[in-house]
Amino acid sequence: MIPEGELSDEVNGTGAYGVVTGVGGAAPTRDRDEVTGGPSPERGGRAAGRQHGRGRDMGNDLHIEVVRRGAEIEVAGRLDGRNAPVARAVLHSTIDEGEGDVLVHLGGLDIWDASGLGVIVGAHRRAQQAGRRLVLTDVPQRQLRLLRATRLHRVLTVEPLAVA
Repeated sequence: MIPEGELSDEVNGTGAYGVVTGVGGAAPTRDRDEVTGGPSPERGGRAAGRQHGRGRDMGNDLHIEVVRRGAEIEVAGRLDGRNAPVARAVLHSTIDEGEGDVLVHLGGLDIWDASGLGVIVGAHRRAQQAGRRLVLTDVPQRQLRLLRATRLHRVLTVEPLAVA
C-alpha cells in the first residue's frame, strides 16, 4: 500500500502517474483517472486552501484528469513549483503512451508560475522528440497573456478559451 501523498504509478491500476489521495491510498472511483497534487500539512506544506499571509481560499492543489489515456488531459488548480513534478510525470506518461496530438485542456487552471510554464515547455519538447504535438486548449486569458509576453505563443500550439 502506498502512503497518501506519495507519487505512484499504480493509480486506478492504469499506469498513470499521480499523487495517491484518499484513505490508505485508495484509487478514485470515477471513470476518468484523477491525479491531485499539492502541499499537505503532514508533509511540511501549508494547510490546503491557504496562501502565505492570507486567510482566504486560494486552492493550492493541482488536479489533473486523464480524459483519454495517451491523448488528452485536463489540468485545473495551480501549476507551480510544488506541483511541477506530478504534472511533469503525468504529461511525460501521456506523451510516451500514445500517438498524434496531446490535448492539454487548461480551462480550469487558476495560475501557473515559471516552474509550471517550464513543465509545459519541457512537455512540448518531449512531444516533438516523440513525433507528436502538444496542443494547449481552453487557455485562460491570464495565462495567454503570459504566453504572449514570453513569446511562447509562437513556439507552443495554443487555442485560447472561447469567450461566449
